[in-house]
Amino acid sequence: MEKMKGVENCMRYGLIYEKTGFQNMEMTYSVDMVRYAFAFDKTACCSLSKDMQHLYDYLSDKIRTDLYKTSRSFGYKDLFTFSSDYDDRDSSVITVGIGLNGVNRDDAFKCFLEFNPNKVDADILCMVVDALHPNCTKHWLKLVRWDLAVDIPVQRSQACFYKDRRDYAYYKSARKGVTTYLGQRNKEGFTKLYDKTLESGLAENLTRLEITFGEMDLPTMPQVYIDTNSQEELLLNLSGTNRVLALLLNQLDTGDFETYYNMLNYKLKKKLEPYVKHGVRLEYDFKVIYSLMMRLKALEKNFDLSSDWHNIKFMDEESPFDKGN
Repeated sequence: MEKMKGVENCMRYGLIYEKTGFQNMEMTYSVDMVRYAFAFDKTACCSLSKDMQHLYDYLSDKIRTDLYKTSRSFGYKDLFTFSSDYDDRDSSVITVGIGLNGVNRDDAFKCFLEFNPNKVDADILCMVVDALHPNCTKHWLKLVRWDLAVDIPVQRSQACFYKDRRDYAYYKSARKGVTTYLGQRNKEGFTKLYDKTLESGLAENLTRLEITFGEMDLPTMPQVYIDTNSQEELLLNLSGTNRVLALLLNQLDTGDFETYYNMLNYKLKKKLEPYVKHGVRLEYDFKVIYSLMMRLKALEKNFDLSSDWHNIKFMDEESPFDKGN
Protein backbone atom coordinates (compact mmCIF):
# COMPACT_ATOMS: atom_id res chain seq x y z
CA MET A 1 0.00 0.00 0.00
CA GLU A 2 1.30 3.39 -0.94
CA LYS A 3 2.26 5.54 2.05
CA MET A 4 1.07 9.09 2.50
CA LYS A 5 3.21 11.95 1.35
CA GLY A 6 5.56 13.22 4.06
CA VAL A 7 5.69 10.00 6.08
CA GLU A 8 9.44 10.33 6.56
CA ASN A 9 8.91 13.62 8.41
CA CYS A 10 6.21 12.43 10.82
CA MET A 11 6.70 12.93 14.51
CA ARG A 12 7.37 9.69 16.30
CA TYR A 13 7.36 8.03 19.67
CA GLY A 14 8.15 10.18 22.70
CA LEU A 15 7.91 13.66 21.17
CA ILE A 16 4.74 15.20 22.62
CA TYR A 17 5.91 15.75 26.17
CA GLU A 18 7.69 18.42 28.18
CA LYS A 19 9.47 18.50 31.51
CA THR A 20 8.97 21.24 34.07
CA GLY A 21 9.95 21.86 37.68
CA PHE A 22 7.77 21.97 40.77
CA GLN A 23 8.95 21.99 44.41
CA ASN A 24 12.43 20.79 43.41
CA MET A 25 10.89 17.89 41.48
CA GLU A 26 11.06 17.25 37.75
CA MET A 27 7.53 16.76 36.43
CA THR A 28 6.72 15.38 33.00
CA TYR A 29 3.63 16.55 31.11
CA SER A 30 2.55 14.54 28.07
CA VAL A 31 -0.36 13.91 25.74
CA ASP A 32 -1.38 10.38 26.62
CA MET A 33 -4.28 9.76 24.23
CA VAL A 34 -6.22 11.55 21.51
CA ARG A 35 -9.60 10.70 20.03
CA TYR A 36 -11.03 12.26 16.86
CA ALA A 37 -14.59 11.98 15.62
CA PHE A 38 -15.32 11.92 11.92
CA ALA A 39 -18.02 10.78 9.52
CA PHE A 40 -17.75 8.97 6.23
CA ASP A 41 -19.56 10.14 3.15
CA LYS A 42 -22.93 8.44 2.70
CA THR A 43 -21.97 7.37 -0.81
CA ALA A 44 -18.66 5.85 0.33
CA CYS A 45 -19.89 3.11 2.66
CA CYS A 46 -18.76 0.25 0.44
CA SER A 47 -15.46 1.96 -0.45
CA LEU A 48 -14.57 2.58 3.19
CA SER A 49 -15.29 -1.00 4.19
CA LYS A 50 -13.27 -2.29 1.27
CA ASP A 51 -10.28 0.00 1.92
CA MET A 52 -10.18 -0.77 5.65
CA GLN A 53 -10.47 -4.49 5.04
CA HIS A 54 -7.65 -4.28 2.50
CA LEU A 55 -5.45 -2.46 5.02
CA TYR A 56 -6.37 -4.98 7.71
CA ASP A 57 -5.39 -7.88 5.46
CA TYR A 58 -2.18 -6.16 4.36
CA LEU A 59 -1.00 -5.45 7.90
CA SER A 60 -2.10 -8.74 9.47
CA ASP A 61 1.13 -10.43 8.30
CA LYS A 62 3.30 -7.66 9.77
CA ILE A 63 1.72 -6.56 13.08
CA ARG A 64 -1.10 -7.61 15.36
CA THR A 65 -4.47 -6.71 13.86
CA ASP A 66 -7.88 -7.23 15.45
CA LEU A 67 -11.38 -6.71 14.12
CA TYR A 68 -14.41 -6.81 16.40
CA LYS A 69 -17.91 -6.64 14.95
CA THR A 70 -20.99 -5.93 17.02
CA SER A 71 -24.61 -4.86 16.77
CA ARG A 72 -24.67 -3.82 20.44
CA SER A 73 -26.37 -0.47 21.03
CA PHE A 74 -23.93 2.47 21.09
CA GLY A 75 -21.08 0.24 20.04
CA TYR A 76 -19.30 0.58 16.72
CA LYS A 77 -20.26 -1.88 13.99
CA ASP A 78 -16.60 -2.46 13.05
CA LEU A 79 -13.79 -1.87 15.54
CA PHE A 80 -10.28 -2.16 14.06
CA THR A 81 -7.13 -2.28 16.22
CA PHE A 82 -3.58 -2.10 14.83
CA SER A 83 -0.83 -2.85 17.38
CA SER A 84 2.95 -2.88 16.97
CA ASP A 85 5.40 -3.38 19.84
CA TYR A 86 8.38 -1.18 20.71
CA ASP A 87 9.58 -3.24 23.66
CA ASP A 88 8.16 -5.32 26.48
CA ARG A 89 6.34 -2.33 28.02
CA ASP A 90 5.42 0.01 25.18
CA SER A 91 3.43 -0.56 22.04
CA SER A 92 1.68 1.52 19.42
CA VAL A 93 -2.08 0.95 19.40
CA ILE A 94 -4.31 2.62 16.80
CA THR A 95 -8.06 2.07 17.10
CA VAL A 96 -10.68 2.90 14.48
CA GLY A 97 -14.43 2.58 15.06
CA ILE A 98 -16.67 2.55 11.98
CA GLY A 99 -20.46 3.07 12.12
CA LEU A 100 -22.07 3.82 15.48
CA ASN A 101 -25.05 1.68 16.43
CA GLY A 102 -26.99 4.67 17.69
CA VAL A 103 -30.59 5.87 17.70
CA ASN A 104 -30.50 8.20 14.69
CA ARG A 105 -29.99 7.33 11.05
CA ASP A 106 -26.92 9.58 10.82
CA ASP A 107 -25.26 7.67 13.69
CA ALA A 108 -24.48 4.89 11.23
CA PHE A 109 -21.98 7.22 9.51
CA LYS A 110 -20.16 8.24 12.71
CA CYS A 111 -16.60 7.00 13.33
CA PHE A 112 -13.60 7.64 15.55
CA LEU A 113 -9.80 7.42 15.40
CA GLU A 114 -7.81 7.01 18.64
CA PHE A 115 -4.12 6.62 19.50
CA ASN A 116 -1.37 7.72 21.88
CA PRO A 117 0.75 10.29 19.98
CA ASN A 118 3.76 9.53 22.19
CA LYS A 119 3.75 5.89 21.17
CA VAL A 120 2.12 5.87 17.76
CA ASP A 121 3.88 4.17 14.86
CA ALA A 122 3.88 7.00 12.31
CA ASP A 123 4.04 4.68 9.30
CA ILE A 124 0.99 2.68 10.41
CA LEU A 125 -0.92 5.84 11.29
CA CYS A 126 -0.25 7.24 7.83
CA MET A 127 -1.61 4.06 6.26
CA VAL A 128 -4.75 4.20 8.40
CA VAL A 129 -5.33 7.87 7.53
CA ASP A 130 -4.66 7.11 3.88
CA ALA A 131 -7.40 4.46 3.92
CA LEU A 132 -9.91 6.64 5.75
CA HIS A 133 -9.48 10.11 4.29
CA PRO A 134 -10.78 9.63 0.70
CA ASN A 135 -14.06 8.17 2.01
CA CYS A 136 -14.87 10.84 4.58
CA THR A 137 -16.52 14.24 4.60
CA LYS A 138 -14.43 17.29 3.71
CA HIS A 139 -13.87 18.63 7.23
CA TRP A 140 -13.42 15.20 8.59
CA LEU A 141 -11.46 15.21 11.84
CA LYS A 142 -12.66 16.82 15.06
CA LEU A 143 -10.72 16.42 18.28
CA VAL A 144 -13.32 15.37 20.86
CA ARG A 145 -11.08 14.12 23.64
CA TRP A 146 -7.46 14.01 24.73
CA ASP A 147 -5.76 12.97 27.95
CA LEU A 148 -3.12 15.01 29.72
CA ALA A 149 -0.69 12.89 31.77
CA VAL A 150 1.36 14.44 34.58
CA ASP A 151 4.12 12.21 35.97
CA ILE A 152 5.06 13.00 39.58
CA PRO A 153 8.29 11.40 40.89
CA VAL A 154 6.87 10.24 44.25
CA GLN A 155 5.30 7.10 45.69
CA ARG A 156 1.58 6.70 45.08
CA SER A 157 0.94 7.10 48.83
CA GLN A 158 2.47 10.60 48.66
CA ALA A 159 -0.15 12.03 46.27
CA CYS A 160 -3.90 12.48 46.54
CA PHE A 161 -6.69 14.65 45.21
CA TYR A 162 -9.51 15.99 47.34
CA LYS A 163 -13.03 15.08 46.40
CA ASP A 164 -15.33 17.71 44.98
CA ARG A 165 -18.98 17.31 43.98
CA ARG A 166 -18.17 14.89 41.17
CA ASP A 167 -18.32 11.10 41.30
CA TYR A 168 -15.47 9.52 43.25
CA ALA A 169 -14.16 5.94 43.20
CA TYR A 170 -11.33 4.10 44.96
CA TYR A 171 -9.77 0.88 43.70
CA LYS A 172 -6.92 -1.18 45.12
CA SER A 173 -5.24 -4.32 43.78
CA ALA A 174 -2.05 -6.23 44.53
CA ARG A 175 -0.88 -5.89 40.92
CA LYS A 176 -1.61 -2.18 40.30
CA GLY A 177 -1.81 -0.69 43.78
CA VAL A 178 -4.18 2.17 44.59
CA THR A 179 -6.11 4.01 41.86
CA THR A 180 -8.59 6.81 42.52
CA TYR A 181 -11.05 8.32 40.06
CA LEU A 182 -12.92 11.62 39.97
CA GLY A 183 -15.70 12.56 37.54
CA GLN A 184 -17.43 10.59 34.79
CA ARG A 185 -15.35 8.36 32.53
CA ASN A 186 -14.77 9.71 29.01
CA LYS A 187 -16.11 13.13 30.04
CA GLU A 188 -14.21 16.41 30.34
CA GLY A 189 -12.43 16.66 33.66
CA PHE A 190 -12.36 12.91 34.36
CA THR A 191 -9.34 12.33 36.59
CA LYS A 192 -7.32 9.22 37.35
CA LEU A 193 -4.46 9.01 39.87
CA TYR A 194 -2.52 5.75 39.92
CA ASP A 195 0.75 3.98 40.65
CA LYS A 196 2.78 4.17 37.44
CA THR A 197 5.65 2.29 39.08
CA LEU A 198 3.52 -0.84 39.56
CA GLU A 199 1.53 -0.40 36.35
CA SER A 200 4.62 -0.27 34.13
CA GLY A 201 7.11 -2.24 36.25
CA LEU A 202 9.43 0.74 36.75
CA ALA A 203 12.42 0.84 39.07
CA GLU A 204 11.83 4.45 40.18
CA ASN A 205 8.93 5.94 42.16
CA LEU A 206 6.37 7.46 39.81
CA THR A 207 2.74 8.48 40.27
CA ARG A 208 0.67 9.44 37.22
CA LEU A 209 -2.19 11.92 37.11
CA GLU A 210 -4.41 11.74 34.01
CA ILE A 211 -6.98 14.42 33.17
CA THR A 212 -9.39 14.21 30.24
CA PHE A 213 -9.75 17.33 28.08
CA GLY A 214 -12.58 17.88 25.62
CA GLU A 215 -14.07 20.74 23.63
CA MET A 216 -13.77 23.34 26.40
CA ASP A 217 -10.69 25.50 26.88
CA LEU A 218 -9.86 23.77 30.15
CA PRO A 219 -11.79 21.17 32.16
CA THR A 220 -12.25 21.29 35.92
CA MET A 221 -8.73 20.67 37.20
CA PRO A 222 -8.51 18.51 40.34
CA GLN A 223 -6.92 19.75 43.56
CA VAL A 224 -3.89 17.48 43.89
CA TYR A 225 -1.64 17.50 46.94
CA ILE A 226 1.87 16.07 47.07
CA ASP A 227 3.52 15.05 50.32
CA THR A 228 7.29 14.91 50.60
CA ASN A 229 6.79 12.25 53.28
CA SER A 230 4.87 9.03 52.74
CA GLN A 231 1.34 9.22 54.12
CA GLU A 232 1.44 5.46 54.67
CA GLU A 233 4.48 5.87 56.94
CA LEU A 234 2.89 8.80 58.77
CA LEU A 235 -0.34 6.89 59.34
CA LEU A 236 1.59 4.10 61.04
CA ASN A 237 1.61 6.43 64.05
CA LEU A 238 -2.20 6.38 64.13
CA SER A 239 -4.44 3.45 64.91
CA GLY A 240 -8.08 2.51 65.12
CA THR A 241 -10.65 5.30 64.88
CA ASN A 242 -8.03 8.05 64.53
CA ARG A 243 -6.57 6.42 61.42
CA VAL A 244 -10.02 6.07 59.89
CA LEU A 245 -10.80 9.72 60.66
CA ALA A 246 -7.55 10.88 59.03
CA LEU A 247 -8.18 8.84 55.89
CA LEU A 248 -11.76 10.10 55.57
CA LEU A 249 -10.81 13.74 56.17
CA ASN A 250 -8.17 13.54 53.44
CA GLN A 251 -10.86 12.59 50.92
CA LEU A 252 -13.02 15.68 51.52
CA ASP A 253 -12.99 18.83 49.44
CA THR A 254 -11.85 22.03 51.12
CA GLY A 255 -15.29 23.19 52.26
CA ASP A 256 -16.36 19.86 53.75
CA PHE A 257 -12.95 19.38 55.34
CA GLU A 258 -13.19 22.65 57.22
CA THR A 259 -16.72 21.82 58.37
CA TYR A 260 -15.96 18.38 59.76
CA TYR A 261 -12.44 19.07 61.01
CA ASN A 262 -13.67 22.04 63.07
CA MET A 263 -16.31 19.83 64.70
CA LEU A 264 -13.55 17.83 66.44
CA ASN A 265 -12.32 18.78 69.89
CA TYR A 266 -9.06 20.68 70.21
CA LYS A 267 -7.04 17.70 71.48
CA LEU A 268 -8.12 15.45 68.61
CA LYS A 269 -7.51 18.16 66.02
CA LYS A 270 -3.94 18.62 67.22
CA LYS A 271 -3.37 14.86 67.14
CA LEU A 272 -4.65 14.53 63.57
CA GLU A 273 -3.11 17.76 62.26
CA PRO A 274 0.15 16.19 60.95
CA TYR A 275 -1.82 13.64 58.95
CA VAL A 276 -4.61 15.65 57.29
CA LYS A 277 -4.42 18.24 54.50
CA HIS A 278 -0.72 17.46 54.54
CA GLY A 279 1.53 18.40 51.65
CA VAL A 280 1.70 21.09 48.98
CA ARG A 281 -0.95 21.71 46.35
CA LEU A 282 0.14 21.01 42.79
CA GLU A 283 0.31 24.15 40.65
CA TYR A 284 -0.36 23.25 37.03
CA ASP A 285 2.01 24.60 34.40
CA PHE A 286 -0.53 25.93 31.91
CA LYS A 287 2.15 27.23 29.56
CA VAL A 288 3.41 23.68 29.17
CA ILE A 289 -0.15 22.42 28.62
CA TYR A 290 -0.66 25.01 25.88
CA SER A 291 2.69 24.05 24.31
CA LEU A 292 1.62 20.39 24.22
CA MET A 293 -1.56 21.37 22.41
CA MET A 294 0.49 23.27 19.83
CA ARG A 295 2.69 20.20 19.33
CA LEU A 296 -0.39 18.10 18.86
CA LYS A 297 -1.59 20.46 16.16
CA ALA A 298 1.85 20.32 14.52
CA LEU A 299 1.64 16.53 14.46
CA GLU A 300 -1.59 16.77 12.48
CA LYS A 301 0.09 18.83 9.77
CA ASN A 302 2.50 15.99 9.08
CA PHE A 303 -0.45 13.88 7.96
CA ASP A 304 -1.93 16.42 5.53
CA LEU A 305 -5.13 16.67 7.53
CA SER A 306 -7.74 19.41 7.46
CA SER A 307 -6.35 22.75 8.64
CA ASP A 308 -9.41 23.43 10.80
CA TRP A 309 -9.58 20.05 12.53
CA HIS A 310 -8.95 21.47 16.01
CA ASN A 311 -12.02 22.72 17.84
CA ILE A 312 -10.41 23.88 21.09
CA LYS A 313 -11.27 27.57 21.23
CA PHE A 314 -7.90 29.20 21.67
CA MET A 315 -5.82 26.95 19.40
CA ASP A 316 -5.56 29.54 16.63
CA GLU A 317 -5.26 32.53 18.94
CA GLU A 318 -2.42 34.10 20.86
CA SER A 319 -1.58 32.00 23.91
CA PRO A 320 -3.78 33.23 26.79
CA PHE A 321 -1.00 32.33 29.21
CA ASP A 322 1.43 34.83 27.66
CA LYS A 323 -0.81 37.86 28.14
CA GLY A 324 0.54 40.43 30.49
CA ASN A 325 4.03 38.87 30.63
